[in-house]
Amino acid sequence: MLTNLNKILSDARKGGYAIAQFNFSDLEVAQGIAEGASEMGSSVIFGASEKAIEYAGIENLVDIVKNLSEQFSQIPMALHLDHGKTFEICQKAIEAGFTSVMVDGSKHPFEENIKLTRKVVEFAKGKDISVEGELGMVADLKKLEIDKDAIVFPTGEQAREFIEKTGVDALAVGLGTAHGLPLPDERIHFAVLKEVADAVSAPLVLHGGSNLPTLDVKKAVKMGVCKVNVDTELRQAFTGAIRKDLKDKATLDPREYLGDAREAIKQAVIRKIKEINGEH
Repeated sequence: MLTNLNKILSDARKGGYAIAQFNFSDLEVAQGIAEGASEMGSSVIFGASEKAIEYAGIENLVDIVKNLSEQFSQIPMALHLDHGKTFEICQKAIEAGFTSVMVDGSKHPFEENIKLTRKVVEFAKGKDISVEGELGMVADLKKLEIDKDAIVFPTGEQAREFIEKTGVDALAVGLGTAHGLPLPDERIHFAVLKEVADAVSAPLVLHGGSNLPTLDVKKAVKMGVCKVNVDTELRQAFTGAIRKDLKDKATLDPREYLGDAREAIKQAVIRKIKEINGEH
């Protein structure tokens, strides 16, 4: 069933566990996510970025998740806009049927980030839509332009002020992780996480959750992270399965290699949910 992100994360925070967000942009990946979450009996968040919306069409993405939520009605599901950079894209997602949005104003100065995020929250709240905000930078390794010395981590006081002034339901915090394949020395900055977790009561979100050390992910969850975002690991599973099929099988039928790729997504989702929460 489609449900409010705030309800899913509130339950996770009370229970001391985290919910995975898996990003998708097509039917097969979405099916694999739903099948894996269903096998684990776990709530799940479908994440769609602006690029996914451009690729697949926003109505198509909504329809896919709505249909899966009816097919797997026993599993609470949320459809979440990932890294919405503008008020307009957040508004578009809300009006299309997303159950939550992330407004990413992290590249703006602090006060401008607050202003943009609060505008989205004010629009969303009347429609019972959850909003995630972001403080600090989550690097993008695809751009290969990362100056680690220039990264400024948020403080606990900034996190408290941001939440009080915006009213967000969840907060993503820059902790030193990155989107894309991880750097060899990439680790979660636990001192930053502890300071923020001690200062706020809102559920915290870990972006760049692919390919991190399992013990680090589990430690972050124990410290207050209630949502872990995963994308790259699914891309690796999906692409790897297709490459193997096209190498090993003489087939022109996309149902064969896409079917195997869907199964690879399902197994990756199961592994990741176990990594985050054990057998929860």
